[in-house]
Amino acid sequence: AWQNGDSRFDKVKHNPKVFLAYWMVQGVWCSITALPVYLQLSQARKDRTPLGAADYLSWAGWLAGFALEVVADAQKSAWKAAGHKGFIGSGVWKYSQHPNYFGEMLLWASLCISCLRGLGTELKPKLLALASPAFVCYLLRYVSGVPLLQKASMKKYGSDPKYLDYIARTSLLLPWFPKL
Repeated sequence: AWQNGDSRFDKVKHNPKVFLAYWMVQGVWCSITALPVYLQLSQARKDRTPLGAADYLSWAGWLAGFALEVVADAQKSAWKAAGHKGFIGSGVWKYSQHPNYFGEMLLWASLCISCLRGLGTELKPKLLALASPAFVCYLLRYVSGVPLLQKASMKKYGSDPKYLDYIARTSLLLPWFPKL
């Protein structure tokens, strides 16, 4: 998408005020998303919490989320570059309709978990840090990610029985085995 621009901005990029509003919202998105890291880095005390199982599991979760997002995007790009038409239902896309979004959600939730242990014993910064994965999951699932793609896909492929079977059998986000 970056090579040809971002079609989500086609209607607004010629109106500077609206375009600025879009960019400001993205700035807020970035700030909220990185909130757990900002909170941990702004701690007055040094974090001397010994590493534990939660740290290693959250790092593994981050790595798994990152890998899933990269693999999903690479598979879709290769699939399109090969000249395929229609929707992709192979590779990780066989197990999730939106594996890249699930990877993104897992990545930020895992980062938050990693930061929580270093935020001390106060509840307020920990609850504030949880805004990050909650915000990312909410936006991708209910606002900007899944709903927009589902709408566009139904418009494009809604009359294709193979696509209808794919969405009926394939998990929306969490990669899982297709329904029989």
